[in-house]
Amino acid sequence: MSEQASTTLGEALLRRDVLLCVGPGGVGKTTCAAAIALAAARAGRRVIVVTVDPSRRLGQALGLDTREHGRVAAVRHDDVQLSALLLDSATVFDEIVHRCATSPEAERQTLSNPFYRAARERLGGALEYAAMAQLQMLHQDGNYDLIVLDTPPTANALYLLEAPARLRGLIDNPAAKLLASGSGVGQRLMGLGAGVVLKTLRAITGSEFLSDLGNFLRDFAAVLLEFQRRGGEFESLLSSARTGAVLVSSTAEFAQREAAAFLSTLKERGLTVDGVVLNRAEPELDEPAALDELVAWLRGVEGVQQADATELAAAIRSMYEGAYRAAQQASTARERIVTRERVLPVCVLRRDEPPPEGLDQLTALGQRILSQSRD
Repeated sequence: MSEQASTTLGEALLRRDVLLCVGPGGVGKTTCAAAIALAAARAGRRVIVVTVDPSRRLGQALGLDTREHGRVAAVRHDDVQLSALLLDSATVFDEIVHRCATSPEAERQTLSNPFYRAARERLGGALEYAAMAQLQMLHQDGNYDLIVLDTPPTANALYLLEAPARLRGLIDNPAAKLLASGSGVGQRLMGLGAGVVLKTLRAITGSEFLSDLGNFLRDFAAVLLEFQRRGGEFESLLSSARTGAVLVSSTAEFAQREAAAFLSTLKERGLTVDGVVLNRAEPELDEPAALDELVAWLRGVEGVQQADATELAAAIRSMYEGAYRAAQQASTARERIVTRERVLPVCVLRRDEPPPEGLDQLTALGQRILSQSRD
């Protein structure tokens, strides 16, 4: 989709209802998402940040108890309204069951079914399905001006983008349909009609295995259909002008290759990319001094033996060159993105030890990201 490029990420957010913070794990994506959300809230918007597993330090900074899943009012001061939600797949699945159950009894049976309880936590892609549904429900409720989603820590968040398609494949699976129908044909085709098999399964599970499984597949079909419906709305929301994405990466070479590939993937899927954050860049350093200059300097240092000066200078210069090359990666990485994506704001954040603590430091980080201009 096409729209006029924004000068800053902050300007882009004025047009967004949803912002996805995407990228590989371990690059500070959750911290950046929280910082952007807090800065947007301090600018007067009603904001909720949805995250998966915030660090204890970040949870403390936002005033969250990271042991508790559910919505928490992180900041309520004057006109600042920031809420946070710790995403939990089981909680979201239960909410979907509550919303689509045909009766209170059907809801109770589904929630108590052992297969359902296992599926809501261990179903392949459960976290991504939950993130998809949670985002769509929050947007549908209309209680927030901006929803910031810290995407699940999967490979470049592709699982989240592919969740609707995978749901369609799961629902259309012929074997699942046969078992869900309760048909004896389906059981015989899967070899579950044999007495020995049934006795073994009952001994292992301590339950009427086929009965529980059939009830689960029958009742869970309605849950999956509701997820599928929301998946279609989720896909429409992602490709609309109401949604933007910020790619958070590092300056490491492998991360840059992933970032370039993922930017292309986002565009192919119709998402609008509002900016790139290159996090944890090494601080800038001057070029390494010549070896002979370093040797001469060391010979003038008290306590350094003249015979050791050359060897010591070579070791120091080697270590410094490594740090210098790491520092140069930030500049090179930014130039590559700016050259390839000329209209995108690219914010380079220097490595900061320790990470931001407290609301003031998070706000300052978010304001820096939002104010970064495109070249």
